[in-house]
Amino acid sequence: MTNKEKYEQILMETFGLTASEINEDLNVLNVERWDSTGQLQLAGNMEQTWHICLDEDDMLRLTSYQDGVAILQRHGVSI
Repeated sequence: MTNKEKYEQILMETFGLTASEINEDLNVLNVERWDSTGQLQLAGNMEQTWHICLDEDDMLRLTSYQDGVAILQRHGVSI
């Protein structure tokens, strides 16, 4: 499984989405379950999957699909 596939799987599991709902436009405004609790769950799942440690700024910025990709890339994970 590629890192992109892992990331998208995490998004599906965290927010109860289907594969057909995953796209690069996902964000806090168009995903009902992407609230503060969901955001923390997403961050924790990303940390666990890639054995990284997100700082407070990362967690606050994690508000869209693209933000997650950028955060992972800053931590050396290629998507």
